[in-house]
Amino acid sequence: MITLKNDKEIALLDLASRIVLEGDVADPSNPPTGCHFHPRCRYATERCKVETPPMGEIAAGHAVRCLRAEEITVKGVG
Repeated sequence: MITLKNDKEIALLDLASRIVLEGDVADPSNPPTGCHFHPRCRYATERCKVETPPMGEIAAGHAVRCLRAEEITVKGVG
C-alpha cells in the first residue's frame, strides 16, 4: 500500500506507470521463509529466500523491510 500525503498527490498519480506485480500472493497463515515478499519481487536473490529483512529507513520518514534497499534505486523513493 502507498500512503500519500494529500489528495492532490493521488490526482497526479499516473496509473499507467504502476508496477504490475507477478507471482502468487503468499498465504498469511503460512508465509514463505525469509522475506515474505520474495516470491513476487523482481529484485529478490537467494538471500531473500532465507533471511528475514530487518526494518530500516531508506530516506527520512520512509521505512523499508528489504535486504537490498541500499543497493536498489526505485523511482519515486529517496
